[in-house]
Amino acid sequence: MGILGRGATRAPLTTQDITDGIITSAKVAADVLTAADIAPNAVTNSEMADDAVGVAELSATGTAGTTTFLRGDNTWTVVDTEGTGIKSTGESGAAKFLREDGDGTSSWQTAGSPSIDDGGNATAMTIDVNEGITLAGTLAVTNPSTLTSLKPVSNQNLTGTYSDHEMIIGDQFTLTGDLTINDNLVLASLSGSGQDITITDDGNGRTITTAGKVLSCTTTNTDATVTTASTADLRAGKGVTGTGVAVGATIASVTNATTFELSAVATASGTVNLTFDTGVFEAGEFLGTVPPVPPQTDIGDMTSGVMNSAITGSPALNLINATSFPEGHIIGVKAQSTGGVFSGTSTSWAAISHKVITYVVKSASSKILINWGMHVQLSHSANSYKTSLGIRSSVDSYASPLHGASGSTPLMVTTSAGGTGWHQWLTPVIAYHIHGQAVGTTITYQGWYIAEQGNTLYSWDSWGANPSPASTTEMAIMMEIAT
Repeated sequence: MGILGRGATRAPLTTQDITDGIITSAKVAADVLTAADIAPNAVTNSEMADDAVGVAELSATGTAGTTTFLRGDNTWTVVDTEGTGIKSTGESGAAKFLREDGDGTSSWQTAGSPSIDDGGNATAMTIDVNEGITLAGTLAVTNPSTLTSLKPVSNQNLTGTYSDHEMIIGDQFTLTGDLTINDNLVLASLSGSGQDITITDDGNGRTITTAGKVLSCTTTNTDATVTTASTADLRAGKGVTGTGVAVGATIASVTNATTFELSAVATASGTVNLTFDTGVFEAGEFLGTVPPVPPQTDIGDMTSGVMNSAITGSPALNLINATSFPEGHIIGVKAQSTGGVFSGTSTSWAAISHKVITYVVKSASSKILINWGMHVQLSHSANSYKTSLGIRSSVDSYASPLHGASGSTPLMVTTSAGGTGWHQWLTPVIAYHIHGQAVGTTITYQGWYIAEQGNTLYSWDSWGANPSPASTTEMAIMMEIAT
């Protein structure tokens, strides 16, 4: 456009001539501005865009990564978590650990002092007697070990469901909730006080539910005998319910492996499912499925064997060898009858052939008391009847009597007015035998006699008896007594 008059004087453009914010980046040519155009410290945080400087723009040494941090000396350094990378400045004492406090912070805490020693074996651990241990999982012992001490917790709480075989040791138990028992639960006490285990509630009404056992059984109307496949889990006194069973009936007794008796006769015949109350809550015994009752055995005749399937061993378990009985305790008793007819006129000690009994020794240190009722019948041709009876044993080959220094007891003497006559007695002959024989030895005892003054000794001769004896047997009782 044309200009009238004198033109304006030309002068350099200064920052005062430029309104703030009027020059944009579009008006600045590339690479026009250099570091020399920017005064020192002229660029501050306000002139820099967020995230304008990244790791790539840093001049630190080392390698940046997920496991390194930028140290104060401008070096990328790996975090040393097992050495001196974590400091405990200001803390004292050597038994502290760094705890995560749950609020976003951590703090040094004093550790306990458990006495744990591996004995130089990295796979072994010994815990001091003053320390406690709680197992949240399963404890498995892979090698044989000896448990030298076991202490119960006196007061235990019972609540919830017990579904596995379990034993809880204590003296007193409190029901703090409803209790359900699906398998064997054993409550045991180690106090040795002789008192029953105490089970109480916590002041609230609690329910105990146990799993009954259902078995297929055959009943006969008006008969108390019931058969089933196995009576292994049954026990006398437990309740029974089902078709053909009277209300309130229980197991009166277990006869054998497949038969038991009800407390009341069956009301119907048939094969039905019966439910057995095998989980009655009783302190000190099994709750849930009850183990089989051990077979009943005459202890007096048992020298060795297996007690139930849970106790086995080699050699066989022998209670006589393993048990010390108090003095005077009766270890075994045996009754044996003898019989037969005998007569003899020996004027020196002689055996009575049919008076023979035997006993098997249970203890080498015991004594055997023999009470033998011997029948004697005498004839005479003078004014007196006289004979002596005794007992001898195979231990010394019948060399000496078991009682009396002369072996002449008991001595029986009678007199009559004269003439020939007969007398009969059932005479008790008693001996106390110190045998000294090994366990399992069979000792044979035999009756001996002396007939004197021309007598004839008879045993169970019915001649002259009126009426004749109904039996020709006599009884001997042998009792083995601990000393």
